[in-house]
Amino acid sequence: MSFATTRIRFAFSAFLMVCTTVIGVAGVPVTADAVVAETCRGRTVTISGTTGDDEIQGTSGNDVINGLGGNDVIHGLGGADIICGGAGNDIIYGNRGNDWIYGGPGDDALYGQRGHDRLFGYAGTDSLFGGLYADVCVGENEANCETDYRGERDEQVWRDLVDEFFGDIGETDNALVIVACESNGDPFAVNPNGQVPKGLWQFIPSTWEWATPFTGWDHEHRFHPRAATETARWLYDWADGRTRQDGSEGQGFDPWVHCRCLLPEYNCQFDLTAVNPS
Repeated sequence: MSFATTRIRFAFSAFLMVCTTVIGVAGVPVTADAVVAETCRGRTVTISGTTGDDEIQGTSGNDVINGLGGNDVIHGLGGADIICGGAGNDIIYGNRGNDWIYGGPGDDALYGQRGHDRLFGYAGTDSLFGGLYADVCVGENEANCETDYRGERDEQVWRDLVDEFFGDIGETDNALVIVACESNGDPFAVNPNGQVPKGLWQFIPSTWEWATPFTGWDHEHRFHPRAATETARWLYDWADGRTRQDGSEGQGFDPWVHCRCLLPEYNCQFDLTAVNPS
């Protein structure tokens, strides 16, 4: 399956519903009669463009917007909006709220901006800028969403937390090796369908329900770096001084060492699931 070229910038997961208000080229709001027959991804449109080049403004509520034809500029503004660019080369801004944005045919630029957004490039050569907490999807189907992309701000937060954690336990020299092992080489992988995680530095099952933000879909969550790092910190604090596995003073293994990444000189019997963090 192939799709048109898509330049993907920021990403991470999202939940959306959609809608906005439309102003035509002349700046006149579209009437209710003009939008009643229009849909966007199966939902009745509340704000509609024209076959020409429109500038469309949403509202502070949940809008369903369809730009129709022309090269449109669409602003979702507030609320959880569903926005379809339609034909033409469109520029779409989700603004605030958890939005679903569909570019449609043409070379489109989609900006999720604030909120847990989902961006679908569809046909054409599109530029997708998810922003923080957004999914970037190639094509028009949810199955093509890339859940392993990451936002630059998310990545920096994660790096800062890891630096702090490994600094506290005096393992800055081995930090990258530990994280690489614990994450099976990809600390930013996520698990949207509930399979067993790859390692300690993805999401932690024991903290998942209370610590990670929901995207609005029952089966989808996004990787939460703070939850993973704080759980690792808790494991260290809880195990400190209590991990002499063979009963001999001065032996055992460092409490940050997960069994899957155990060094040969360690005798791993530490149960990471014995106690849940409070």
